[in-house]
Amino acid sequence: MLKKAVLLVIAGLMLLYVGNKTTEALAMSDLEKIVNRVFEINPDAEVMDWNILARSSSKGNLSDVASGLKNRFTDYVWTQENTSDYEAWTGSRINKDLDVRSTIKVMSDERDEITILYSIQGKKWSKGHAAYIQKELKTGKKGLFKNEPSTFACLKVRTGDTMDEAVYKNWMKLFDATSVESAAERDFVSISANSKQFKNMLPNGANLQLAFRKTTAEEGTVVTIGTPIIAFEY
Repeated sequence: MLKKAVLLVIAGLMLLYVGNKTTEALAMSDLEKIVNRVFEINPDAEVMDWNILARSSSKGNLSDVASGLKNRFTDYVWTQENTSDYEAWTGSRINKDLDVRSTIKVMSDERDEITILYSIQGKKWSKGHAAYIQKELKTGKKGLFKNEPSTFACLKVRTGDTMDEAVYKNWMKLFDATSVESAAERDFVSISANSKQFKNMLPNGANLQLAFRKTTAEEGTVVTIGTPIIAFEY
């Protein structure tokens, strides 16, 4: 129940988020910063998932925008989607060597507002991934957005940590963060915080989210970190 509520809050905050818009360089440094901090405190952490998401909205015609994107990004595989709430085109491309997926989604609603989502996702991490992502962001965003997009960087890892107050404090200290608000269940804790290490800011003053989910004793704890919020399921 708490998980569903938190996901709804995330969706709302993503729509409200108009603070310091970030460039591709900042987005990349944010993800790398998160990765580096995680391995400082947990050198044996297992990377499970990561994501960089850029989002921007403007007025326009979906057919014209989609046609332009399909002509520009010809190496993407495009599919169309129609629902009662929106119409969308989604293009995707996979780098099989690094197991990284790049996705462009352009959609419109009844108000004729065009939203473009651009994401890069992977399930492992290396220096090769860092270099590839930076190249993807530079080429992928060129000609993609009319307005500077809002950008989110997220990482999910599995650690040997237990779920207790001392562990949460260590993670908060790692990111120079102070709590803005939190939610907790027996096997799940989510903390929205303000960190000195990140610039993007939500209306509530938070620019970092940490989520801890207990698994089995053998599997440890799944920790998800996002700035300014976690932008995928955790």
